Amino acid sequence: MKNNFWIALAFVLLSANILFLTFFILKDKRHPHPPHAGPHHEREMTSLISERLHFDATQQKALEALSGNRSDRKQIRDSLDVLKLSLFTQGASGKIGMHERDSLLVVIGNLHCRLDLLTLRYFDQIKNICRNDAQKQDFDAFIEELVTKTLRRGPPPPPPPPISPED
Repeated sequence: MKNNFWIALAFVLLSANILFLTFFILKDKRHPHPPHAGPHHEREMTSLISERLHFDATQQKALEALSGNRSDRKQIRDSLDVLKLSLFTQGASGKIGMHERDSLLVVIGNLHCRLDLLTLRYFDQIKNICRNDAQKQDFDAFIEELVTKTLRRGPPPPPPPPISPED
């Protein structure tokens, strides 16, 4: 009788652990959260831009109308992902020759250029929404900050040393 209790308890605990591990492992597969994709990210970026540039309601609507540019950029990023996956998997396994590899690299470079041009056009469109010099200055500072954060690799740089009064 006592032995059956311990066996049943071990079975329940083992089952609970397996169920917990299954949900834990599959959680990310059921609900992927890409960092820079989807309508949630677009709303966040639109809200951030509107807030930082002090856009009124009319300017916010004009900013929201630029969503076509975002979908074009998403298509290019998706194409880049597919091409890079092909390049690295086939290149690492030796399934493609130098000519094919170089061709893929040229296509990837051209897509990067198109993506950068679309992004610059998007920035120009946002700047055109700005009505006054203060908004345009805020835009310049915001874009510089945004690009710096995007391009940074590794941890942020240390703060500059304090300036002593004797200098």
